[in-house]
Amino acid sequence: MKLLQHHRLGVNHLHPNQRNRTRKKPKMHRCNDAHHRLITLLTDFGYVDGYAGVMKGVILKIVPDAIIVDITHGIEPQDITGAALVLWGSYRYFPHGAVHCVVVDPEVGTGRRSIVVRTRHYIFVAPDNGVISWAIQEDGIESVVEITNTRYMLPVVSQTFHGRDVFAPIAAHVARGVPIEEFGHALQIDELVQLPPLSVRMESGKLIGCIVHIDRFGNAITNLKREEFERWLTMQPTHKWIARIGASQFNRIARSYADAAPNQPLILFNSYGLLEVAINRGHASNELDLNVGDEFTIECECAH
Repeated sequence: MKLLQHHRLGVNHLHPNQRNRTRKKPKMHRCNDAHHRLITLLTDFGYVDGYAGVMKGVILKIVPDAIIVDITHGIEPQDITGAALVLWGSYRYFPHGAVHCVVVDPEVGTGRRSIVVRTRHYIFVAPDNGVISWAIQEDGIESVVEITNTRYMLPVVSQTFHGRDVFAPIAAHVARGVPIEEFGHALQIDELVQLPPLSVRMESGKLIGCIVHIDRFGNAITNLKREEFERWLTMQPTHKWIARIGASQFNRIARSYADAAPNQPLILFNSYGLLEVAINRGHASNELDLNVGDEFTIECECAH
């Protein structure tokens, strides 16, 4: 694919005065609103190496007045699901028109696609590996473009750093006002790589879900949304229920971590609105031996 070629000619990432003056320029949708110059970055690059900083440098060469916000660079390496969860829990708190650039890319340098997605309120730039799927589904997908136009990439594209050479310049050109249709060809929504839905399933009246992320405090975050639990509860003959996860059982939802005594486990709905297993002042994942992918169940006590 053209995306994976190393050498690029006629790249459009430079100042307009430095480009080939004979080339037809795309129609620009300029906006003086700072919201449209706001670019967020979410990666697994960490804070030791210079990768995240270099991405910012690329953006600022193209859009010197860009506002760049780091959602985080602390995603565990190659943790697509963890990144998808953090993005889903974060994207909506930014002003409408923001550009969300996400780079958690285990398949960099392969045939995986690079995409730009316009939703009702935002634009997302990312590899097509499901990392943005929960966010774009919730906000409502309007159009999808596969990035193939080398004019908007850096002149030389590394096989190992598309964050710098593809995603950062594309995000910057979006912020400049370049229509996303300029970056390549349209894709159908059903062509995108999707993660399993961020929701639980119900079998024989029982809720069954799993842990999707362990945060830095050791809290085990599940895929059960508060509204799903409350809807399920209204269908039960009694509001007495029991939740089982690993070797632990729970029968009440805490309001805060302090609802349990120090070093005692609890479950609550966290700031994302997702059910979480925690230990007050402790590390639930280590102390309860909980891991991503572990299943949990919730059932009415009347089932016994």
